[in-house]
Amino acid sequence: MSSRFANLANTYANSVLVSTPSGTLLRLYCPVLARIRSPVARYHLDQRVHITAIHESHDGKLSYKVDGQLYPHHHFEILTTKPHSS
Repeated sequence: MSSRFANLANTYANSVLVSTPSGTLLRLYCPVLARIRSPVARYHLDQRVHITAIHESHDGKLSYKVDGQLYPHHHFEILTTKPHSS
């Protein structure tokens, strides 16, 4: 990982860059509301949860933290965000 990327990862440890269906890029900050797309652990299909942190492993795999546990991102669909305040 380049030092430039490492600095960005540290700066945005609780955010994720996403593309909307129209191609607009948005940076979403935690917590974000998400819907379960595929059952995982104790969560069922269509259940709403709050993602409280985002984690990228050294091999580039993205996980979301929900209720203190990390889960692969593909189990979730991000629905809304709270505005980020500095």
